[in-house]
Amino acid sequence: MSRRLPHGFTLIELLVVISIIALLIALLLPALSRARFTAQVTQCTVNMRQFAIAVNNYATENNGYLPSDGIPATGGNPNDVSRKTVEELLRYGYFWRSWFCPTRGLQVHRELAVIADSTSNDRDLIEQIDAFNQGWVLFPQFVLIPRRMANGYWIPPEINNDTPEHWPTTLDHKNVVLKPIMSDLLYSESSWGGGNISDVRNAWGGHNAGGYAESISRAFLDTSVHVVSTEDVPGVKNNLWWNFY
Repeated sequence: MSRRLPHGFTLIELLVVISIIALLIALLLPALSRARFTAQVTQCTVNMRQFAIAVNNYATENNGYLPSDGIPATGGNPNDVSRKTVEELLRYGYFWRSWFCPTRGLQVHRELAVIADSTSNDRDLIEQIDAFNQGWVLFPQFVLIPRRMANGYWIPPEINNDTPEHWPTTLDHKNVVLKPIMSDLLYSESSWGGGNISDVRNAWGGHNAGGYAESISRAFLDTSVHVVSTEDVPGVKNNLWWNFY
């Protein structure tokens, strides 16, 4: 009786299998990418909640007042924060890994990223974001606790057209669930050129999905964090910048 020789794959069969595998990968990659993005947004909300908890703990030990250290005259944007405030919040558990939104990596703003790894400590990072060595830092998020610059100008900037009393400065403030104390960095500036800088679709930051900001996180003093579509985020003009929060 003759024995049948083992039959191998033909070239056409191999090409068909490879094509099917490539098609499956092409179908799965967007779903995996979206799942990764969703996980990063979730981590962003966790990081912001840590800020709200640290601020609450600080206020509890300081007669109910939020950390609102003044700074020298700067551009007056909400990510201009006193170095003293950042250092004080370290004592209440707000460490450098919580400063950043994972959707933006270690970007402080569009043109500046920090260098960090598993061996980096909070002081290393503070030195990197203390870009001007004048007692204030370029923070990776918008901090919306009212504070004054040396020239008397308020941050956040719209307070100068409103009244500071509308913004939470104490734990028992009437607007603790209406006014956020932190928001994802999302801004545009005229020096970029091209496009309407007052249009949030031309802004950099937020939860970036596919080249544009899809949403932002907002943290409130009651420690809640809300994810909001950028379509619902107002813009605030500040000199040559537009900030969205």
